[in-house]
Amino acid sequence: MTTKSQRKRRRNERAILQAAAPEGPLRIEGDTPVDFIAAAGEKKLATFGMTLYTGGKMRPRGYSQPVVVDLSTTTVASGSRPFLANHDPTQPVGHGEITIDATSIKATGTMSVASSAAEGIKASAANGFPWKSSIGADVGKLEFIEAGKQVTVNNRKFNGPIYVARNNVVYEGSFVTLAGDNRSSATVAATLGDHTMTPFEKWLQAKGIDLATLADAAKTALQAAFDTEQKPVTPVAPAKVEASADEEDEEEDKVAQLRAEYAAETKRVKGVRTICAAYPDVQFAKKGEQPVDLEAHAIAEGWSAEATELYALRAARPAPAVHSKSHDTSATLQALQGAMILRAGKELDSKIFQTQQAQAMKLPAWIRAGLNTDQRQKAMEAAWRYRDMSMFDVAIEAMRLDGKDVPAGSRQDIIQAAFSGSSLTNIFTTNVNTVILATYMEASDTTMGWVREADVADFKSNERPRMTKGPNLALLPAGQTADHATRSDLVETYKIARYAKQFVIDDQDFINDSFGAMNDTPVEMGNAARRLRPDLVYYILMSNPALGADAVALFHSTHNNLNTSATLASATIKAAIADIELQTENSVNLNLRASHLIVPPSLKHSAAEFINSSTIQVSWGADNETLTERGTLNTINSEESLRLVVDARLENGVTDPASGTTSSGSASTWFMASTMGHTIEVGYLRGTGRVPSVRSFTLDRGQWGIGWDVKHDIGAKALDYRGLHKNTA
Repeated sequence: MTTKSQRKRRRNERAILQAAAPEGPLRIEGDTPVDFIAAAGEKKLATFGMTLYTGGKMRPRGYSQPVVVDLSTTTVASGSRPFLANHDPTQPVGHGEITIDATSIKATGTMSVASSAAEGIKASAANGFPWKSSIGADVGKLEFIEAGKQVTVNNRKFNGPIYVARNNVVYEGSFVTLAGDNRSSATVAATLGDHTMTPFEKWLQAKGIDLATLADAAKTALQAAFDTEQKPVTPVAPAKVEASADEEDEEEDKVAQLRAEYAAETKRVKGVRTICAAYPDVQFAKKGEQPVDLEAHAIAEGWSAEATELYALRAARPAPAVHSKSHDTSATLQALQGAMILRAGKELDSKIFQTQQAQAMKLPAWIRAGLNTDQRQKAMEAAWRYRDMSMFDVAIEAMRLDGKDVPAGSRQDIIQAAFSGSSLTNIFTTNVNTVILATYMEASDTTMGWVREADVADFKSNERPRMTKGPNLALLPAGQTADHATRSDLVETYKIARYAKQFVIDDQDFINDSFGAMNDTPVEMGNAARRLRPDLVYYILMSNPALGADAVALFHSTHNNLNTSATLASATIKAAIADIELQTENSVNLNLRASHLIVPPSLKHSAAEFINSSTIQVSWGADNETLTERGTLNTINSEESLRLVVDARLENGVTDPASGTTSSGSASTWFMASTMGHTIEVGYLRGTGRVPSVRSFTLDRGQWGIGWDVKHDIGAKALDYRGLHKNTA
């Protein structure tokens, strides 16, 4: 047992260390050592029972004031919960059930994990180590009760200052070495082999008392009675010991609280004075009122050193004061939107912002306006003034745009207040949209030019009918009536699908000014959206699916669009061109012209030489005697207009975004396409502008920040085989 002076010193140290504002998940911790009692049968698993929380106040790590958990709004995560060593998810020791009633949080379970952590807990307990209990919970809402006010929680009244944790979710329990709720308890019945009961345990057993059911105060009182019997000292009544301990703890809590508050206030005042000394000419002024001394005002209003410094910085430079609610300033919403776009490395005068795609992504009207409009020019000029602002500075300006005063508090308090308005979300959503659009439009897509595009109405099966070629005109004798033409259509069916991801920035990102990381994510989102189309298209080329019209593979000998043993060469290129030109439909000559030569990177340079060189070098045959006489004109270059397309997917393989199925690549297989024929159609949801769309949302449930989800609605299908040709070595 610790002495009174030791407990006082421990509480004072804890109060000083906990002067900071609460951060992170709440840890509800017990304070009674875990007692291990031998159980019959060596093969039985150890079991445990814990009273983790008794409904009163406690001091978890990281909180400047005591915390009370509202049991009426606290729940337990579904399923059997894990029990860990010191809240370390890599050190599981067992599983069990956690229950909550009107007055406490309890747990029962089994040490079911065969791990060194579990064995270590049992072995060290056998050696007398006083294990304690603890649970981890996510706090949904943290309410602060100020000094002088009172709150009723768990059918008990508590005086402020104190925090009330509500809407919590308990997700795990742990064996720990340090704890906070000094009235919680835990008892473990373990299979410890030849563990021997202590004299105190035997004494309790002889009296018919179960140690596992004892509260901490009762155990202390019984221990005192046991010690009295063992030594000839004046007995002390258990009730008196318990009451004295409670009064002593309450008094020590009050003293520790007062000292912590005084230390925090002294630190705040000292910080405010230091800042004001560095800005002797800055005063505080409200609109229409006489300026007052900044130091006196900041101390009286409870401003933190950070808030004071922020005001002084603003007031000392030729920019609007942060407390002003006037929007008659160059720091307009448009200027801040433009500033963040510039900071992201994008140009405000990019032609991309004047496209239909920019309108589809709902970029602000000013950035889509003509370059010479007054509104755009003013916003662009002002944006350059603010392009070096930190994310925290932007949060301050966003509050001003929302008509709010900067709250007196820490940087975190200010940022959290800014998230409650609309301007901050508007500014960064514009930045996210422009970065994603610019990245998407600038990224390479090797399917452009040789595939077809369409807008579809919905996500249902879309039928893509194709009129077939009919017979030629027939000779019409004089005085006769022309025969009716017959026609038919072929249908291919496909669906578009939605592909999406989301990302968030929170108050920590703003405090750390993590703009680079925030900007990298939209860039990755834009590139990922751009990769969808070529992934879909090349998967069709490489997986060779069957067409709906004839149930035959897209590339097949019966379609006359598949050449095997066709190593890329002048002769095989000419053969593929001829196959495309000889395609017919209903005996009608189509006279398609090959337009694109599609090759993997390993064939890139050879293909470029074949289609771009003005002559073809002629060499002797393998016998060094045969030389076929021919001209040196490169007919592929002079007669054809092939465009070279190179994509690594053809060689590395590609994964279908819809099914997750991978089609392997080849370094020697190449393709040819004709834009005069029906090739592959890429479909987009109508109204999206054929670009990704972005939606913003605000974080809640104890989180402060902004999130965005990025979605792209797209699909692809081969419509006909006649405009495509495959060649494999």
